[in-house]
Amino acid sequence: RAAARGSESGKPGLLPKSNRNSAKATASRQKRLERMILKDYVNQNGQLLNPPGFVFHRDWTLKSVLDHVNASAPSAPLVLMLEEDGCPICDELPGYPSDQWVVTILGDQIGYTEEDIRDLKGQDCVSSVSYGPRPLLSSQCIFLTNHYLDRREGFKGFGLQD
Repeated sequence: RAAARGSESGKPGLLPKSNRNSAKATASRQKRLERMILKDYVNQNGQLLNPPGFVFHRDWTLKSVLDHVNASAPSAPLVLMLEEDGCPICDELPGYPSDQWVVTILGDQIGYTEEDIRDLKGQDCVSSVSYGPRPLLSSQCIFLTNHYLDRREGFKGFGLQD
């Protein structure tokens, strides 16, 4: 019975010895990586700090995030709602000043909920933008958004001109 499950040890539920060592090595590498990443983001009390430029609020809804951004921004923010059928982002960004806050809302593979769409489209500061008709990974959308934001600012931080 154990052999039918692929266990060479003959003991139920155990991985073959070579797989156990591999699993231990992978878990060990994962823990080392987590410690390396987190060492700069844990305070003296052991509380996790946010990396610079990131804010995590697991219990916030999209509406509460929009309300917070609208209340905190020095001027009306530009909120980009990424959708496959939105207007091209390269047409949308150049019309806004470079000091205006830009918030990008990414969906997942499931898409926005009806409530999210209602909350987003009900705000004057929200623009529906797209990177084209093909679905992209969130990481690709983040990369492209950063590229267009850098272009909007003329690559000033890099010593380059547009």
